[in-house]
Amino acid sequence: MAIAMQWYNLYELREKGTYHFKAAAFAPLLFIGGLYSILFPSLAGKPETAKQKVLLIVVFVVGLATGAVDVYFMDPGFFGF
Repeated sequence: MAIAMQWYNLYELREKGTYHFKAAAFAPLLFIGGLYSILFPSLAGKPETAKQKVLLIVVFVVGLATGAVDVYFMDPGFFGF
């Protein structure tokens, strides 16, 4: 699902010059979260230990960071640089 969102967003950006901000920001987060669930199925679900909570927060932050990078590549002027 995340790959399809990203592909469509890039397609629309290339063809029409517009993109969907939420899809650009959250598709990488969904992809990384899904990859985390596939690679570590025993850790999927509600975290029970402090280590699992920290790992989940790290995955979430990495996903949001990649989303921010994705938005930057699609629209460099969005951040005011």
